[in-house]
Amino acid sequence: MLNRRTLMQIATTGAAVTALPPLVVAQQTDATDTTPDPYDKVINVVQFGDPNLPRETLVYNPVRIMNAVNGVQKASFEPRIRDIRARLVAECAEHVGENRQNNRAEISEYLGLFNLPFNSNGTNVPFCAAGISYFAVKLYARQKGIGEYSTVALRSFLSDVDRQHFYPSPSVADMKNVALGKRRWLARAEAIGNQAPRAGWLVVYNWGGTGVPNHVGLVESVQGNQLRTIEFNTSVTTGGSNTDGGHVARRTRPLDSKVEGFILPELERLA
Repeated sequence: MLNRRTLMQIATTGAAVTALPPLVVAQQTDATDTTPDPYDKVINVVQFGDPNLPRETLVYNPVRIMNAVNGVQKASFEPRIRDIRARLVAECAEHVGENRQNNRAEISEYLGLFNLPFNSNGTNVPFCAAGISYFAVKLYARQKGIGEYSTVALRSFLSDVDRQHFYPSPSVADMKNVALGKRRWLARAEAIGNQAPRAGWLVVYNWGGTGVPNHVGLVESVQGNQLRTIEFNTSVTTGGSNTDGGHVARRTRPLDSKVEGFILPELERLA
């Protein structure tokens, strides 16, 4: 199994830009070691919610996201949410219809969980992965009895989602790479017959065949070769447009070559 540092090395591609402040200061194991970490840098990745939508750039530091997920020292993890797939679908479904125009505050919370802005230099920040991650974390906070979902309170449950289900991150590529290392990844070619996609699985898209994931959604149901999904940062029309992005919407998409595969929040027996 790949360790998390190796997974971050795999995911870390793109040009470095001005660094963001850290989410969590990692505990230094050797105070005398000042060797710079070549992967501790801000990178750019392209994510967008439909093939015809404008490209959006996620600017983030994968090592600092990793530190945020693992940086909270917990005496014990929360009890596993065993019906996470159904509950995550139900939770996300309640927010269908929101978009950047009518609910900027809510979308800002999704991104704020990872210390990301609503927009950067006048351009929108993609939130497909951040949105799904946010509501998985929120389920654990609710189970704990947290009444006020502040960013600080929610961050303390990032490690629970990572340990039990999937890697919470604003980056689709990082979510996929960690799922591969934990054997929670099912490639599209394998998702046939009795292994057909199931409600609550995360579906990863690659619009251009570049080998780098561009988008993630949540499977709500499957009808033949069609996926019915709930997606963040997508459009409400089939083709997408310059004015139609940034929605939380139900989509129906074919299980075709644009689907790279699926992240399984539950380790389950597949026929």
